Amino acid sequence: MVFRSTSSRVAAGVAALTLASVASAAALARIFDAHPLRTHGGCALVYTPRSRMFQVDDEETGDEAAGDGEVGASSRPKDPVRVLRSGGVFQSATYTGEHRFEPVFEYYRGFDTMFAAESPLASAFGHGMSDVLMLGGGGFAYPKHLLTTREGISLDVVEIDPAVVSGARRWFFVDELEERLGDASRARGNRMRVFVADARAFLDQQDRLFEVSLPDPAHRSVHAGHRAHTLDPFGPARDAREYLRGRLQYNAIVNDCFVGAEPVASLATLEAAQAIRRRLVPGGVYLTNVVSRDNCGDLTFLRDQVATLSRAFLHVHTVPCEDERFGGEDNFLVIATDSDVSVPTAVPYDKAFLGEVLRD
Repeated sequence: MVFRSTSSRVAAGVAALTLASVASAAALARIFDAHPLRTHGGCALVYTPRSRMFQVDDEETGDEAAGDGEVGASSRPKDPVRVLRSGGVFQSATYTGEHRFEPVFEYYRGFDTMFAAESPLASAFGHGMSDVLMLGGGGFAYPKHLLTTREGISLDVVEIDPAVVSGARRWFFVDELEERLGDASRARGNRMRVFVADARAFLDQQDRLFEVSLPDPAHRSVHAGHRAHTLDPFGPARDAREYLRGRLQYNAIVNDCFVGAEPVASLATLEAAQAIRRRLVPGGVYLTNVVSRDNCGDLTFLRDQVATLSRAFLHVHTVPCEDERFGGEDNFLVIATDSDVSVPTAVPYDKAFLGEVLRD
């Protein structure tokens, strides 16, 4: 995930915080609860902004009294927001109160568009939207939303950086999510595995064994060298090699991988699109988050992505995901599938819109 906000342009100093600047009084005056995090991409910062824009308004959450349309007297408290910032942009965010499993940024809810394909998939191929692959974990904003609002989902999350996974457990309530999933009475048939791996390698090498990050503090990760028989903390005992390998195919693949403000180039090419298509069941859905530049003045990468995916899939849809609260650069959801799925919010385009087909 990447999100450039209006406040980030106003508070440019916070965007450029490093370990040295965190110690400064000026920086600490503008943030709460700051935690530096050393990641593959450099120093990141987990903190709670003071800005009013990061708090939930009762009116905006739809807490209305029944019948009269007015805001209810027993309004919900405003939740602070904790963010993960790296490379000058927000990589993820979470509410810290009762809304902690809800997405802060609106585009995450756009990923739920995958469920529009559930009925066509069931009719044509006999399966629904049960097996999902998420490329890019970050603060696990979408996994939290998905696994607390749906039932019967088996989710694999691929995150390249173990420090980010550890930070998500510590500061973004992923430990609580895993605790819920470990309780059959609350899991609602949902499961999650976290692979510590490069996303493109995970797509290309479906027979490879990958490191799996576990919620058990005593065994945070397992790999092919382990011979344990109960590596899956949320299910029956199984062979270690099976658990360390991703599914051959998924009903949906979601891509939210970024390096700072830049998309991961190895996931944007035609070869990557072909690998993604191979890892989808017939009629499966691929969804990727694309961020505009210069306030939508530069849509080059969006056009390139649509052109590239159109070479691998029969149908490619583009959906704008505006966020009135946070403003800044707009996110676009690009949906690629071989299913004839209706996407009412998609923006039509013609051949003139198509950009360059990207290659490895």
